Amino acid sequence: MPTRRLDISRRATIYIRMMQTLKSLSGMVIAAALAAPADAADATLIVDRRAESVALYFKMAATDFEPVFGTGAEGLLGADGTVDVPRLYDGTFPLADKIFAATTVSLAGQATPFEAISMMVHDPDSLPEFVVPYDAELSIAICTSPETVQDMTLETLEGYLGYFAWKVDGLAELVIDLPLTGRSVLELRVRESVDHVEVADQKVSLPDGGKLTLTPPEPPAQGLTAWLTAVSLGFALFAAGMIFLRAPKPRAAT
Repeated sequence: MPTRRLDISRRATIYIRMMQTLKSLSGMVIAAALAAPADAADATLIVDRRAESVALYFKMAATDFEPVFGTGAEGLLGADGTVDVPRLYDGTFPLADKIFAATTVSLAGQATPFEAISMMVHDPDSLPEFVVPYDAELSIAICTSPETVQDMTLETLEGYLGYFAWKVDGLAELVIDLPLTGRSVLELRVRESVDHVEVADQKVSLPDGGKLTLTPPEPPAQGLTAWLTAVSLGFALFAAGMIFLRAPKPRAAT
């Protein structure tokens, strides 16, 4: 019995390592297929599109919430002007809704309400990745690192906002109208994904009160998705076959 448990453990370890390798290879292929713009931007927007939903994730300096959206993140601060960590644990989506209240979004020409998922601030010395929708979801999670921003002010923090709409045509033309706030031109990097595969990466300049229009995206490259699917299936079949062949066979009844 101990030997059998050891064999199963080894097979599980091999399988996990193969899946990790696949993830690394997939990331390299996607990165090579979609090169990032070289110019820096004031803010980044990740658009996570699905057939029946769409999510918007913004990253920018925490002090830029007010110039961009008309409402700042001062609601996160305590009386001493630093981040109130217990308030982060209580939930930040009400404040995120308030920040986005003056911004309007439409899909296929129809005004579409977006609800806040959450918001977060992070220490610039330990920022999370912000490239794909999965990164964005982690970046706005309240449970990631509240204590790391204790005793810090908005001037020293990076801010993250997340919003979503459900039961909508997430692949339709999307228009975001930002409010007039008196700000200067906003250099915005926009990364769009369809079903977690990046399909567009561009930089746009938005004047004060500007409108961002994103046309219906092209579907993910068929060759890329087919390659990833084939590799995934190959790894899974290999692992399953290895486990089947090496599993102890039942003894015949005597």
